[in-house]
Amino acid sequence: MYILRLVLAGFFMGMANLVPGVSGGTMILALGFYQQFIDSFARITRFQFRKGDLLFLVTVFGLSFSTILIFSSVIQILMESFRSQMLGLFIGFTLGGIPTLYKEISQEKKDLLFWSGLIFGITLMALVAFVFKPSALSLSFVIYFLGGVIGSAAMILPGISGSYLLLILGLYLPIIGSIHDFKNALMAFNIDALYSIGMEVILPFGLGAVAGILVLSNFLHYLLKSHKKITQSFLLGLLVGSVLGLYPFAPQPLEKLTKYQVVVNGEKVLKIRLFGELTPNDREYKKLEALRSFGTKVEIEQISGQLNTNEIAQAREAKQMLALYAFSPENRLRKLAKDKNLGVVPLVVITNTKYSFSRLLTILLLILTGAGTTYMIGKIKQKEQ
Repeated sequence: MYILRLVLAGFFMGMANLVPGVSGGTMILALGFYQQFIDSFARITRFQFRKGDLLFLVTVFGLSFSTILIFSSVIQILMESFRSQMLGLFIGFTLGGIPTLYKEISQEKKDLLFWSGLIFGITLMALVAFVFKPSALSLSFVIYFLGGVIGSAAMILPGISGSYLLLILGLYLPIIGSIHDFKNALMAFNIDALYSIGMEVILPFGLGAVAGILVLSNFLHYLLKSHKKITQSFLLGLLVGSVLGLYPFAPQPLEKLTKYQVVVNGEKVLKIRLFGELTPNDREYKKLEALRSFGTKVEIEQISGQLNTNEIAQAREAKQMLALYAFSPENRLRKLAKDKNLGVVPLVVITNTKYSFSRLLTILLLILTGAGTTYMIGKIKQKEQ
């Protein structure tokens, strides 16, 4: 049972780190491994090597990274085409872990210290969900390094999603796209592409991730040892509050698209070649037009039909970005748009998150499925004990 739960923890942790709004640390916490996770990290970073710690971390992270490598392109497509449904599933995974953590601290008296930690955790997640806004950054080695620090710290800290914070910073799609490109280059044994992606993205992000893990794991180890009650209640607050940023019908943020603007006659212009049945009355179309508030002139050219090779060539010639509504492009077209020799064409998929009764029922079913899954895994831990 322990091995089964450990395998599931590694798999869910990898899946969670691919989805904006979901924390890998949340999955570790929900499945009952959080104390062991933090303690193992803290001991190893202080060069206190134990066989059990090494086996535990190698298993969890090996399965997590394998899941990220194997499923990155699948999750990217699912998030593009079924964003609302995917968020519903992970809301369920998160909620299902609450009883497990609550039972761990149920023996403690629910005093002011407990409620203070709980409320602070929920409040922090509310700020992350509703106050922090996406922004566009100029990508560089330092920015990717900082992204690694933030992403890894959030991966350890349950409730705060590393991928969500990377989305806020405008780093999520470049990083997940680079992982996908790195995997393709590895399969094709393209040394030049491997070196380019590795040095520009993977290396700085990886170094930042290691630095973030070293610092935060030791800090949390100290808190759980010296201030266990308020730390556990704070973690419970993060877990409860983490679902606030996963509202399935919220349109995806588009502010980061301003980094694709070009300068024409001294004026900032965002040229968008838009595919899909998106009308000026739809909120996603209005969000595109609202980018004018950033001091950018927005030119939207609506194209009927599907994306093809000729459309990519025309967008490249006109210095337009490609926006696809409610459908994912073929893999060959993704590669063509990213061809550095021809000239990279920015390509963004805008997901349909409109409310409908049938979609609501599907999401509710996925929430129940996700919650039931993590709850039953928590029951496995109780049987072990």
